[in-house]
Amino acid sequence: MKDIFKLEGDRPLWYAIITLLIASVVIMASTTKVLGYRTGQPHLIIWLRHLTFAAIAFFLVFRIHRADYRGLLKNPWIIPIIYWFSILLLVLTLAAGVEINDARRWLRLPFIGIQFQSSDIARIALLLFLALRYITDPDHQKPNTETPFGEAMQQQLFRYILPISLTTGLILIADLSTAVLTGLTAFVFLFMMGLPLRYLIAWGVLAAGLLIAFFFIAPYIGIERAATWQNRLLQMNQDTPPYQARLAMAAIHKGTFLGAGPGGSILRDFLPNSFSDYVYAIILEEYGWLGMSIILASFLMLFIRGLHIFHRVEEPFGRGIVIGMTLLITFQALFHIMVNVGLFPVTGLTLPMVSMGGTSMLILSTALGLILSVARVHEAEKQSHSDPHPDPAYE
Repeated sequence: MKDIFKLEGDRPLWYAIITLLIASVVIMASTTKVLGYRTGQPHLIIWLRHLTFAAIAFFLVFRIHRADYRGLLKNPWIIPIIYWFSILLLVLTLAAGVEINDARRWLRLPFIGIQFQSSDIARIALLLFLALRYITDPDHQKPNTETPFGEAMQQQLFRYILPISLTTGLILIADLSTAVLTGLTAFVFLFMMGLPLRYLIAWGVLAAGLLIAFFFIAPYIGIERAATWQNRLLQMNQDTPPYQARLAMAAIHKGTFLGAGPGGSILRDFLPNSFSDYVYAIILEEYGWLGMSIILASFLMLFIRGLHIFHRVEEPFGRGIVIGMTLLITFQALFHIMVNVGLFPVTGLTLPMVSMGGTSMLILSTALGLILSVARVHEAEKQSHSDPHPDPAYE
């Protein structure tokens, strides 16, 4: 009976996930008061709804980690369908999504009214699709270094670059930061999986050039968000940072070693989206450097354990899942923290598994569950072969 509730896969990773979920529930008890003021809903109802999503997220991680990730390969059409479905969602979002601040990033499900960002699904779908394409590449284990440069670039164009370009391009129209994050994650993923660096550099330079060109021509082709992107980049070079950044820095400066204490934040009432885009600043204000250290340690643990699992697993699809999902979550956390401390232009990136956003939390829980599934299956196979030196971090 105990085995039914046993947390398997990787214990330190489980500790990091549980810590982030607990931190989310605790900090939302304070920051969701602002949402209550704005919407007129009782604060307790909003917080209980978030608590429910956090509980479902934990159950989702647990349920997925008990499944065998290799089931995605039993029917080769599963991942392509997921990928093309995510592309359809991106198109629907641009065509009929919920418009907020001149950008359509959200889709609202009919009849039930639940909203979600289609880009959250698309990022995971893209990485799974790239992992599948990698393992079906006949040269992935023994790259042919004698292949002419132009021919190799052409092969990679159709196998990897076009899917990346399609996903990031559709995201880019409404969300520059998420598009850049998605492209960066995909390129680092391909590097970690073993694609030669010289090809990735060539594609990266081309992608950067196209992005810069798009950035300048966007205002002339009807991209309404272009002016916002340009203003935010220009403000990074000015002595006076934008309004959100100033309030975030004020919240950070108020956070001493222990902070103002639970619910003691003042800046949460003035900082836009203090429950999502700027939750890290509020954590610093209320829980100080101690709270900040716990959050940073949790994401660092997630990153380190993801790399550890990646290096231990020999099966290429499992390796792709682990490094892809690890990079996806930790890169987003890094971007969020850099925005909050003023090292990156203002964006709409949330802190994974901590910020308000129930559907986003559930989607990211799927990614974490897949990582743990790979770790669990790998360790089970090791034990079946009587591994004399099992890693104590696995169960």
